[in-house]
Amino acid sequence: MLHQWHLANIRCQGCARSIYKQLSKLSNITDVRVMVDEKLVEFIAPDEALVQVERCLKRMGYVRAEDQAENNGLTVARSVMSCLAGKLS
Repeated sequence: MLHQWHLANIRCQGCARSIYKQLSKLSNITDVRVMVDEKLVEFIAPDEALVQVERCLKRMGYVRAEDQAENNGLTVARSVMSCLAGKLS
């Protein structure tokens, strides 16, 4: 099933590369696309894999837009580190 999630903290192609790389490593996740301007990640996954996807994104500092209350200083710092890793890869 195709899923499209709007995420907080996506700022650049470094963020996009990190998100793409990490989600592509997950089993049962395919066709990952990250659109920076729209702050959108799109992927194909079975519904039972969505918890795994959300955990992966949160670990990297990217929370779903509707979960904005979870976006705090630590989350933003994690997203900056993930972004930097994406820029260096």
